[in-house]
Amino acid sequence: MTASDRHRRPAHLFADLFVYLPIGVASEAIETVPRLVKRGRERTKLARLAGHVAVEKGQRKVEEIVRQVFDQGAPATSDPDAAGPAPNVAMPDVGLDDEEQPIVVRHLHAAYDLSEAALLAIPDYDSLSASQVVPRLAGLTTDELEAVRQYETAHRARRTILGRVAQLQQSA
Repeated sequence: MTASDRHRRPAHLFADLFVYLPIGVASEAIETVPRLVKRGRERTKLARLAGHVAVEKGQRKVEEIVRQVFDQGAPATSDPDAAGPAPNVAMPDVGLDDEEQPIVVRHLHAAYDLSEAALLAIPDYDSLSASQVVPRLAGLTTDELEAVRQYETAHRARRTILGRVAQLQQSA
Protein backbone atom coordinates (compact mmCIF):
# COMPACT_ATOMS: atom_id res chain seq x y z
CA MET A 1 0.00 0.00 0.00
CA THR A 2 1.46 3.36 -1.00
CA ALA A 3 1.41 6.48 1.14
CA SER A 4 -1.28 8.02 -1.06
CA ASP A 5 -3.51 4.93 -0.61
CA ARG A 6 -3.28 5.19 3.18
CA HIS A 7 -4.47 8.77 3.15
CA ARG A 8 -7.37 8.23 0.75
CA ARG A 9 -10.71 9.16 2.07
CA PRO A 10 -13.39 6.53 2.62
CA ALA A 11 -15.45 8.26 -0.07
CA HIS A 12 -12.73 7.45 -2.63
CA LEU A 13 -12.64 3.81 -1.54
CA PHE A 14 -16.43 3.67 -1.71
CA ALA A 15 -16.33 5.11 -5.25
CA ASP A 16 -13.69 2.57 -6.29
CA LEU A 17 -15.67 -0.40 -4.96
CA PHE A 18 -19.21 0.59 -5.82
CA VAL A 19 -18.84 2.78 -8.91
CA TYR A 20 -15.64 2.11 -10.84
CA LEU A 21 -15.36 -1.63 -10.18
CA PRO A 22 -18.90 -2.42 -11.48
CA ILE A 23 -18.30 -0.23 -14.54
CA GLY A 24 -15.05 -2.09 -15.26
CA VAL A 25 -16.72 -5.48 -14.80
CA ALA A 26 -19.62 -4.49 -17.08
CA SER A 27 -17.32 -3.25 -19.84
CA GLU A 28 -15.28 -6.47 -19.63
CA ALA A 29 -18.46 -8.58 -19.69
CA ILE A 30 -19.68 -6.85 -22.85
CA GLU A 31 -16.53 -8.04 -24.64
CA THR A 32 -16.22 -11.48 -23.02
CA VAL A 33 -19.78 -12.83 -22.66
CA PRO A 34 -20.57 -13.27 -26.40
CA ARG A 35 -17.35 -15.25 -26.90
CA LEU A 36 -18.15 -17.49 -23.91
CA VAL A 37 -21.75 -18.02 -25.10
CA LYS A 38 -20.51 -19.07 -28.55
CA ARG A 39 -18.03 -21.50 -27.02
CA GLY A 40 -20.74 -22.95 -24.76
CA ARG A 41 -23.09 -23.48 -27.72
CA GLU A 42 -20.36 -25.25 -29.71
CA ARG A 43 -19.53 -27.56 -26.81
CA THR A 44 -23.21 -28.35 -26.19
CA LYS A 45 -23.81 -29.17 -29.86
CA LEU A 46 -20.73 -31.38 -29.90
CA ALA A 47 -21.94 -33.22 -26.81
CA ARG A 48 -25.39 -33.73 -28.40
CA LEU A 49 -23.79 -35.09 -31.57
CA ALA A 50 -21.56 -37.45 -29.58
CA GLY A 51 -24.63 -38.61 -27.67
CA HIS A 52 -26.53 -39.33 -30.87
CA VAL A 53 -23.56 -41.31 -32.20
CA ALA A 54 -23.39 -43.30 -28.96
CA VAL A 55 -27.13 -44.05 -29.08
CA GLU A 56 -26.86 -45.12 -32.72
CA LYS A 57 -23.92 -47.43 -31.98
CA GLY A 58 -25.69 -48.90 -28.94
CA GLN A 59 -28.85 -49.48 -30.91
CA ARG A 60 -26.89 -51.29 -33.62
CA LYS A 61 -25.26 -53.51 -31.00
CA VAL A 62 -28.62 -54.35 -29.40
CA GLU A 63 -30.11 -55.16 -32.82
CA GLU A 64 -27.11 -57.40 -33.52
CA ILE A 65 -27.58 -59.27 -30.23
CA VAL A 66 -31.33 -59.67 -30.81
CA ARG A 67 -30.68 -61.01 -34.31
CA GLN A 68 -28.15 -63.45 -32.86
CA VAL A 69 -30.63 -64.68 -30.25
CA PHE A 70 -33.39 -65.13 -32.83
CA ASP A 71 -31.00 -66.91 -35.17
CA GLN A 72 -30.35 -69.36 -32.29
CA GLY A 73 -26.73 -68.74 -31.70
CA ALA A 74 -25.60 -67.61 -35.11
CA PRO A 75 -22.34 -65.70 -34.65
CA ALA A 76 -22.73 -61.95 -34.51
CA THR A 77 -20.52 -59.83 -36.68
CA SER A 78 -17.73 -58.07 -34.90
CA ASP A 79 -18.29 -54.96 -37.02
CA PRO A 80 -21.09 -52.86 -35.48
CA ASP A 81 -21.17 -50.65 -38.60
CA ALA A 82 -22.16 -53.60 -40.79
CA ALA A 83 -25.79 -53.26 -39.71
CA GLY A 84 -26.08 -49.81 -41.30
CA PRO A 85 -27.48 -46.71 -39.68
CA ALA A 86 -30.11 -46.96 -37.00
CA PRO A 87 -33.53 -46.42 -38.56
CA ASN A 88 -34.95 -43.96 -36.03
CA VAL A 89 -32.09 -41.66 -35.04
CA ALA A 90 -32.50 -38.18 -36.46
CA MET A 91 -29.47 -36.00 -37.10
CA PRO A 92 -29.12 -33.28 -34.47
CA ASP A 93 -29.39 -29.75 -35.74
CA VAL A 94 -25.82 -28.54 -35.35
CA GLY A 95 -26.67 -25.25 -37.01
CA LEU A 96 -23.17 -24.19 -38.01
CA ASP A 97 -21.59 -23.92 -41.43
CA ASP A 98 -19.03 -26.64 -42.19
CA GLU A 99 -16.08 -24.34 -41.62
CA GLU A 100 -17.51 -23.11 -38.29
CA GLN A 101 -18.04 -26.59 -36.86
CA PRO A 102 -15.43 -27.82 -34.41
CA ILE A 103 -13.01 -30.21 -36.07
CA VAL A 104 -14.27 -33.12 -33.95
CA VAL A 105 -17.77 -32.66 -35.39
CA ARG A 106 -16.41 -32.68 -38.95
CA HIS A 107 -14.46 -35.88 -38.23
CA LEU A 108 -17.52 -37.55 -36.68
CA HIS A 109 -19.53 -36.71 -39.79
CA ALA A 110 -16.84 -38.19 -42.03
CA ALA A 111 -16.11 -41.28 -39.93
CA TYR A 112 -19.69 -42.36 -39.27
CA ASP A 113 -21.53 -41.14 -42.39
CA LEU A 114 -23.68 -38.87 -40.29
CA SER A 115 -25.51 -37.36 -43.21
CA GLU A 116 -29.01 -36.40 -42.20
CA ALA A 117 -30.61 -38.61 -44.86
CA ALA A 118 -28.65 -41.66 -43.67
CA LEU A 119 -30.14 -41.25 -40.19
CA LEU A 120 -33.78 -40.73 -41.14
CA ALA A 121 -36.31 -43.41 -40.28
CA ILE A 122 -36.93 -44.13 -43.97
CA PRO A 123 -34.00 -46.00 -45.54
CA ASP A 124 -32.57 -44.54 -48.79
CA TYR A 125 -34.76 -41.47 -48.34
CA ASP A 126 -32.95 -39.34 -50.92
CA SER A 127 -33.40 -41.93 -53.64
CA LEU A 128 -37.19 -42.18 -53.14
CA SER A 129 -39.83 -40.20 -55.00
CA ALA A 130 -42.53 -38.36 -53.08
CA SER A 131 -45.06 -41.06 -54.04
CA GLN A 132 -42.77 -43.65 -52.44
CA VAL A 133 -42.19 -41.63 -49.27
CA VAL A 134 -45.78 -40.61 -48.47
CA PRO A 135 -47.13 -44.13 -47.68
CA ARG A 136 -44.19 -44.78 -45.34
CA LEU A 137 -44.87 -41.69 -43.22
CA ALA A 138 -47.89 -43.18 -41.45
CA GLY A 139 -45.75 -45.66 -39.47
CA LEU A 140 -43.36 -43.05 -38.05
CA THR A 141 -43.27 -41.64 -34.53
CA THR A 142 -43.78 -37.93 -33.91
CA ASP A 143 -40.03 -37.41 -33.52
CA GLU A 144 -39.33 -39.27 -36.76
CA LEU A 145 -41.98 -37.22 -38.57
CA GLU A 146 -40.39 -34.03 -37.29
CA ALA A 147 -36.95 -35.20 -38.49
CA VAL A 148 -38.39 -35.90 -41.96
CA ARG A 149 -40.13 -32.50 -41.97
CA GLN A 150 -36.93 -30.67 -41.05
CA TYR A 151 -34.86 -32.59 -43.58
CA GLU A 152 -37.38 -32.19 -46.39
CA THR A 153 -37.79 -28.47 -45.67
CA ALA A 154 -34.03 -27.94 -45.76
CA HIS A 155 -33.43 -29.95 -48.93
CA ARG A 156 -36.05 -30.60 -51.60
CA ALA A 157 -39.15 -29.06 -49.94
CA ARG A 158 -41.58 -31.42 -51.71
CA ARG A 159 -45.08 -30.13 -50.93
CA THR A 160 -46.67 -33.58 -51.09
CA ILE A 161 -44.42 -34.92 -48.35
CA LEU A 162 -44.56 -31.78 -46.21
CA GLY A 163 -48.36 -31.71 -46.48
CA ARG A 164 -48.72 -35.34 -45.41
CA VAL A 165 -46.29 -34.83 -42.51
CA ALA A 166 -48.33 -31.82 -41.38
CA GLN A 167 -51.55 -33.89 -41.51
CA LEU A 168 -50.00 -36.70 -39.48
CA GLN A 169 -48.53 -34.29 -36.93
CA GLN A 170 -51.93 -32.60 -36.46
CA SER A 171 -53.68 -35.89 -35.90
CA ALA A 172 -51.06 -37.11 -33.39
